[in-house]
Amino acid sequence: MTSYLKTSNLVTVVFLIAMCWHFGTVLGLFGAAPIGQSDTFIRIGIIVGLTILVAVGMAFFHEKRQGSPLLPDEREEKIERFSEGSGVLTIYAGLLVLAWFAFTPLSPAQFVNGILAVVTVTELVKLLVVLFLHRRKLV
Repeated sequence: MTSYLKTSNLVTVVFLIAMCWHFGTVLGLFGAAPIGQSDTFIRIGIIVGLTILVAVGMAFFHEKRQGSPLLPDEREEKIERFSEGSGVLTIYAGLLVLAWFAFTPLSPAQFVNGILAVVTVTELVKLLVVLFLHRRKLV
């Protein structure tokens, strides 16, 4: 596994951990859930900002250490294309399910958490596809 794939997977894992924390507070497992619109969007901004900082930090760290930009090889490009395709199917299916639930009385917080759940499941599927294909050497 090259540094590109390791970095990509690490950024996805950081995002998934942050989303697990978010959903843990929403479900009342620990901490307090965001109450209002501003609290929710501040939390989403923090999660997205953290993910972007980790991605940029890892890219700078790799370039400083190796002296070359972080680029995938041909096999990893194929694996990434396949995982992106799987992610597109997952996000479409999730949005269709969410559209079905839109006809039930959902609060705005429930709708936002539904969208976040679709994005989180999509990223999880993409990560699992990448790890499976890399391990099995199918691509």
